[in-house]
Amino acid sequence: MRKQEQSRLAEVAAEKSHYEDRQRKLLEEQRNLIQQQAQAKALMLRHGDELARKRMQTDHDAQRQHNVELVKMQEESSILKEQARKATEEQIQAQQCQTEKERAEIEQETIRVKAMA
Repeated sequence: MRKQEQSRLAEVAAEKSHYEDRQRKLLEEQRNLIQQQAQAKALMLRHGDELARKRMQTDHDAQRQHNVELVKMQEESSILKEQARKATEEQIQAQQCQTEKERAEIEQETIRVKAMA
């Protein structure tokens, strides 16, 4: 019976060792899986941050371009307004000159008519 007990104890010890080995391997696999999941999550977060930065940069560039175009349009509008103001001023001056010329002609005609009378 002793041999049977020793044999049974050896089997139990072998089973226990095998079970402990399996548990160690499972724990190691679980640790590796957790580490891989953490790395994947970190990678996704970095990728998300990178996309957010690119989107912000794109928005910033678009806003800058819009501002440049707006300034250009304002400058063009100012130029057109200044040209219109100058044209109006020149027209007024031309009309004043014409009026002055006509008044001088009328005065000369009046003087001539009075001189003949």
